[in-house]
Amino acid sequence: AQPPPVYSSAGGNTAAMASHGAPRGGGARPWLIVLGVLALIGAGGVGWALSQESDDAPGTQIPFGGTPTPTPTVSPLASASASPSSTATVGPPPSPNPLATPIPTPTPTPTPVPIIVLPTPTPTPTPVPVPTAELNGLQQAIEAAAYTDPAAKDDLAARMSAIRSDAENNKRPAAAAKVDDLVAKIGELEGQGVINPEDAQQLKDRAAALRAKLVS
Repeated sequence: AQPPPVYSSAGGNTAAMASHGAPRGGGARPWLIVLGVLALIGAGGVGWALSQESDDAPGTQIPFGGTPTPTPTVSPLASASASPSSTATVGPPPSPNPLATPIPTPTPTPTPVPIIVLPTPTPTPTPVPVPTAELNGLQQAIEAAAYTDPAAKDDLAARMSAIRSDAENNKRPAAAAKVDDLVAKIGELEGQGVINPEDAQQLKDRAAALRAKLVS
């Protein structure tokens, strides 16, 4: 009698497998097991490759089953020009350039013009002709008059010299005042009887003519 058939944990008949070389019915096949092992190994390799890629320098990509391919780096200036939003600055605004601010041109101060004050010239008085004829006529009348007192003649002669001096030095008002004093003295001498009335009147007429020239 033959022993009963022995089945493995996979459910196959070991005797049949040994005799025929392959399982029959629903038993597991060896090539499926191999594929499962290879799949597990492949999954582990992919995980290892990803972990190595994270450890590499930025910008380097390691494709599975190939050589590392460097990723081109982007210049900060290029990225700033490409994205306007990245140009925002943080911090206080830049100070204005003092050279860019125009400097105002100073207004020239006008030079003051000196004011020259010329002295007012003193007007030169116009020389008035000296009444020489009237002076000489009165002096001759004084000398020709008759006096009872010689001192009276000298007094009138001295008064006549003072009148001539003022008239020749253009002091006509002073000379005219002295003529008035001379006429008063002649009237006094006439009242005293020192000069006769005819000579006294002649002296008065000559003195009046001279005074008219002095005040004209």
